[in-house]
Amino acid sequence: MYLSVPSYVIPGTYLENVRLISSLNLVHSVELLFYLFDPDTEELFLKEKEGIELHNTRLGFSVHMPDRLLAEHEKIIKLTWELASRYILHPPDGDSEQFIKIVSGWTENYGKCFLLENINGRAFQSILGRIEGLRVCMDTGHLLMEGKSPVTFFSRFEESTLEIHLHGVKDGKDHNPVKQDEEWLKSMIPLLKRFKGTLNIELFSLKHIRETLQSLRYHGIVEEAVDF
Repeated sequence: MYLSVPSYVIPGTYLENVRLISSLNLVHSVELLFYLFDPDTEELFLKEKEGIELHNTRLGFSVHMPDRLLAEHEKIIKLTWELASRYILHPPDGDSEQFIKIVSGWTENYGKCFLLENINGRAFQSILGRIEGLRVCMDTGHLLMEGKSPVTFFSRFEESTLEIHLHGVKDGKDHNPVKQDEEWLKSMIPLLKRFKGTLNIELFSLKHIRETLQSLRYHGIVEEAVDF
């Protein structure tokens, strides 16, 4: 299992975050966030790309594509192709046919590097079955917000799940740290121990990431001490 964190764990740019993450011995990979993609984001990434690439012998990289996917977002794939091994997609909030057309074309051109993430209230399973080679990214926070069991979801999609986004829910909001005594986490420990993919601690605070890693260490998922 590979541990990953987002490219925003401290206030700063892509490169500033990657430099910091590279110093965290427990972390193996970075999720480059492109929730939004506009000219300013493109300019920043192009400016910092060479510096980010200096860390690709120490770190792996994935890309989180924009929430509302457009054909023009293929530019992100081309920008990051030499860095990233996989691309995380949100199901559409609307026209599934256009989404399926776009992603089917990408899988033909780029291969089986695209993962579909479960999102509350969006067509996940029907899209998954219509795009050949599309894999799964399981998001625990989204499942918990819907009152669903991550264990049940994983049992159903285990063979195609390559990445897990791990975060908890507090006061009706996700992307919160995971406490060691939470029952849903306890129920996931056996599956996490056999999971061979990427476990992305999808939190946007170094403090919250540390707290979650400490919870995972308590349960034997992380062996090394959390020293940051």
